[in-house]
This record gives sequence, structure tokens and C-alpha cells, in this order.
Amino acid sequence: MNFGRIHFAFIDGSHHSHDIKYEFSSISSQQISGDIIIFDDYNITKFPYLVSNVNDCIFKFNYSKEIINSDNGRNFVIAKKK
Repeated sequence: MNFGRIHFAFIDGSHHSHDIKYEFSSISSQQISGDIIIFDDYNITKFPYLVSNVNDCIFKFNYSKEIINSDNGRNFVIAKKK
């Protein structure tokens, strides 16, 4: 489905590899340079597979990343398309 350009997306969903890759690739295909995807629960201790899969997608789809750490460990990563 084509929604047109997606300037900003916040993903707080499944932590399964297939879902992360599907969501990232679907959104990325609708973005251009400067557009953003934010992932919730970016915590290597609590969710190592999520972090690994998000990092793989950031590299594969040519995004930069900025990590935002929170006091409760519910961290976020901001992925910005290059």
C-alpha cells in the first residue's frame, strides 16, 4: 500500500525480527533524506534482538542514528534518512 511520503514515524510495536524489518522497510520506501523513524524500547540489556535488528536496518537503508536514554530504561533511537 502506498501512503505517499512519510515524514515521521514512531514505532512502538512488535520486537520480532520479521516485524521490525518489515515495518522499517515499508516506511523507508516512503521516505526521503531528512525524514525520521523513531523506535521505542531501544535498550540493549532488555531487548538485544530489537537493537540488533534496528541497527541492521539503519545501516541497510542508509539512516543515521541518535540514541535517547531515559531514566526508566525505555530508550529511543531516532533514525534519520541520509
